Amino acid sequence: MKRVFFFVFLFGAFLFRVSAQDESVVEEGAVTASKDTVLFLSDFSEPFSKNKSGKITDNRLFRMGKVPVSLFVLSGLVYPVEYYIYEVRNYQVPNFNYSYDDYILFAPGVAVFGLKMAGVEGYSDWNRLMTSTAISGVVTVGMFSGLKYLIDKERPDASNLNSFPSGHTASAFMTATWLHKEYGLTRSPLYSIAGYSVATLVGLTRQLNNKHWFSDVLFGAGIGYLGVEVGYWASDLIFKDKGIITPYTKRAFVDLKQSKPSFISLNMGHIISNGVDLTDDIQFENQGGYSIAVEGAWFINPNLGFGGKLSSNTINLIFDKEQYFDLHPEDKTRIKNIDEYFSGIYSVNAGTYFAYPLSDRFTFGSKLLGGITGTSSADLIFDMHPTVEYTDGHQVRYLTGHSDASWSLETGLSATVLLSRNLGIRFFADYLFSGAKITFKKNQGVNEDAPFKLKGGNIHNLVTGVSVNAYLF
Repeated sequence: MKRVFFFVFLFGAFLFRVSAQDESVVEEGAVTASKDTVLFLSDFSEPFSKNKSGKITDNRLFRMGKVPVSLFVLSGLVYPVEYYIYEVRNYQVPNFNYSYDDYILFAPGVAVFGLKMAGVEGYSDWNRLMTSTAISGVVTVGMFSGLKYLIDKERPDASNLNSFPSGHTASAFMTATWLHKEYGLTRSPLYSIAGYSVATLVGLTRQLNNKHWFSDVLFGAGIGYLGVEVGYWASDLIFKDKGIITPYTKRAFVDLKQSKPSFISLNMGHIISNGVDLTDDIQFENQGGYSIAVEGAWFINPNLGFGGKLSSNTINLIFDKEQYFDLHPEDKTRIKNIDEYFSGIYSVNAGTYFAYPLSDRFTFGSKLLGGITGTSSADLIFDMHPTVEYTDGHQVRYLTGHSDASWSLETGLSATVLLSRNLGIRFFADYLFSGAKITFKKNQGVNEDAPFKLKGGNIHNLVTGVSVNAYLF
């Protein structure tokens, strides 16, 4: 029955969105000092007329949905592999437990009303602001509360079935989008950067506190953004052009061939990883993995920039049981089960970025980075059958994961499509090579008499994926 309600909810949301009126885009030409013609886009000159340009990117429905839909899609893409991130969290920071995320989610909203009371005018007057924020609050809370009831997804800490989506993250991105719309688009983009930085920290902390899966956080972020879009759309219907104190600044339409494509991005991808051979009897087969990264670059011209990337790759490596049992046939009757194994690879790289614009909305890119990569590994545990000594069976920690660090090089190719002036979707293929090795301490186990260290080969990771790029034009 809950599934039926869920699909009815989605269908109703679809009809609601389709009923939204299009918003026209007024084009104005201006001539610069260099005699070049610049195209300006004004989103609010005729907010309730039909879309005259015919471009889907100028359609209000598209502008309202491009960010949340991107986050919803990313949430679906990471769902099959989010368990790897959960395992890394439990292995690296199992005791992380801080409650600051219960409070800082309100910080961007407090900033909006604090600035307003201090006399710093934003986009809306008090009546319009209270209406927009109230409606967006009701819509956001209604969406994530309804989905929590319908989905019944268990939290990572198994405390309840209210995991999907993340209400904290939805609320944080809602208040951050208030700050973005009221002050980031009218006064300074620094307001937007500050607000979304706080919201991102909330989403990260919800995972570190073991309260949410990664897909919960991404979907919650999309709900928070969408709720505000609906709230401001409703205010446009109610107030029309009344109550606008500081109109949104008209911004020049970007021509990538003439602009510096500086960006900040959130990357997610699938890893095609190399296997690991430690000894003749200890080998791991590659099962791929998942990568998440934050990346950014500052361009000094349309083609050349400098920046860096912070990435975390989780690879799932399956112990080669057949190889082990071929060399240790006596253990087939002794070992009942072998627990899953994974390894984490963490990189900080910096260097040069290149862009090759083909049009005003499409560009190719590449990079050459260098830095440091570290590895960490989970333990490999054998579950043993019961014996006279251990009537309930016991566990043997055959390998204990150790860390290693070394230099790394990274390169890659990408193709980016601009969805709007400051938002792009990038498809990429990145290759990471490092001297760091997946390392273990081999314990006194089934047959061994003394522990010793083992090291695998160099890291070779090919990551293919998609990123959401915020451009700083």
